Amino acid sequence: MHNLQQHFLPPQNYIAEEIILGSLIIRPELFENIVQSLKIECFFLESHRIIYRNIVTIQKEKEVNPVNLICSLQKRKILETIGGTKKIITIIKQSQICNYSIYKN
Repeated sequence: MHNLQQHFLPPQNYIAEEIILGSLIIRPELFENIVQSLKIECFFLESHRIIYRNIVTIQKEKEVNPVNLICSLQKRKILETIGGTKKIITIIKQSQICNYSIYKN
């Protein structure tokens, strides 16, 4: 048998990543429970890693919310790199679906 190189790829689920990020944006009180176990490397998509890194930075300085996140990304000149405000809105929408079903019951 030939030498096969095996590369470990972590599980990939961009929708789950968006739900987590969106939940942190609209419900920052969840941050303390999540940040202990959620590392940047847990995200498969680079754009999600960038967003999470900025959420962590914002949380240290002030309240996390969509406006602060967008301003932070814009200030660092990486908003368009991650997909612009459209990406942030998509992330928030993904989490709203889950958060709505939790609170509906």
